[in-house]
Amino acid sequence: MNKSLGLCNTRVESESADAVHAALEPASAAPAAPGVGRLKLLRASIMLLLTVMAGCAVGPDYKQPKVETPKNFSSEDSAYAAELPVAQFWNVFDDATLNALESYALRTNHDLRIALANLNQARALRRESQFDQLPTLGVQAAHSKARISADQSSDGRPVSSELNTGSFDAFWELDLFGRVRRNVEASRASEEAVAADLHALQVSVAAEVARNYFELRGAQEQFAVAQRNAENQTQTLHIAQVRLDAGRGTEFDTARAQVLLNNTLSTLP
Repeated sequence: MNKSLGLCNTRVESESADAVHAALEPASAAPAAPGVGRLKLLRASIMLLLTVMAGCAVGPDYKQPKVETPKNFSSEDSAYAAELPVAQFWNVFDDATLNALESYALRTNHDLRIALANLNQARALRRESQFDQLPTLGVQAAHSKARISADQSSDGRPVSSELNTGSFDAFWELDLFGRVRRNVEASRASEEAVAADLHALQVSVAAEVARNYFELRGAQEQFAVAQRNAENQTQTLHIAQVRLDAGRGTEFDTARAQVLLNNTLSTLP
């Protein structure tokens, strides 16, 4: 703010000096008519005032920084290309159960509800700041009715009276220095930041649901494989025991089959 004001003062001084010099120079060259010098001085003062008002706007214009981002995360044929909607990345797996879980989580997550409430608040503040750019109108109206009984009336007759009042006022702040404009820009930027936080939280919740779902599916597959291994090893132990009873096998084969079966059973819940 100090830097911008310093530039403003320098520009104002140079322009105002030129304006005053241009206004007063002809007066020294030739005799001026009565009142002409005052008119030129007034004109120079008005130019100086307008220069100050135009050059001292509140803050510089915002310029969005350029950030280069890759078009794809890995390759052109990747399933996770940037063109796909990031907030619905789970659709590429074509799993109805996962889709239902993601939809339920995004609807009922408490943190997402808080983030959505913050976004609605930011939008309301942005709309409220935009109202300052328009005139403020106020209208008031009132109606009153009174009745005086015959006992209280001076002429002994009841008296009725009605009173209707109304008022209208208007107020409009001229945004000469850009205060309202900068306030609207700041409110809009805050709204965009809160919206980005909401989208990031949505992606985080969706990613957490997907990770837990895949871990569950992996554990289920491991359990199914362990069950099939236990069934096969049970049959192998039975065959080893039959061979041992028939004198065709050894106790080592039977013991080894029993140990393998016990190890597999220990991994089952």
